Amino acid sequence: TRAFFYVPRCALACIIVIGCSGSCDWHTLAVLYRTPKSWRQRRSVALWLISCLGTVFLGVFSGLMLSTVISLVMLIRDAAQPRMYELGKLPRFYEDDPYASENWVPRQLYPSATPEPGVVVVRLEGDLNFANSERFTDTVERLVCQHPDTTGVVFDACCCPTIDMTAMLQLEDLVKGLEASGVVFVFANVLERPRDRLETILNPEQPSLTITV
Repeated sequence: TRAFFYVPRCALACIIVIGCSGSCDWHTLAVLYRTPKSWRQRRSVALWLISCLGTVFLGVFSGLMLSTVISLVMLIRDAAQPRMYELGKLPRFYEDDPYASENWVPRQLYPSATPEPGVVVVRLEGDLNFANSERFTDTVERLVCQHPDTTGVVFDACCCPTIDMTAMLQLEDLVKGLEASGVVFVFANVLERPRDRLETILNPEQPSLTITV
């Protein structure tokens, strides 16, 4: 327009930049950056940056679609590869640690934690389903092979809200295979919903399987 014809382009650019700067939530980006301990855990920061840059260079619709697709990929990956830990016992000097609120903690997070002789304790943080059941059973079998003196396997299911039918069948094969090797399988801290399915599909009375609350 004639009113802005003689205004320098740099001044117009500053007006646009200042007007758009309020649309970016920099505080949220700073919180997302500070929360995780490693760059591998800062996926939310990468997603924020991709959404912002995609919206700027590709447009609003394309930027939103790009961030949505990446979010779905991350969600599927988390469902297929949930965190799985081998648990160990903490020494006495960790009793006052506010982050160690229980006796059994992930050995990957607490290097001082030691495994119980003859027992393998594992925890799965997420649903046990068709996408990750084979990975779970393979991991358990690998841990048993790494500890030749293993007489029992404990699955701490406090962080496993659901177990689907495919995972049930995989667990049944795992229990039978461990039973053939003289290893007892125990479900511990099982939530109510998966507990009902386990008791219905698997036989809790057989000597190689125990289900506890």
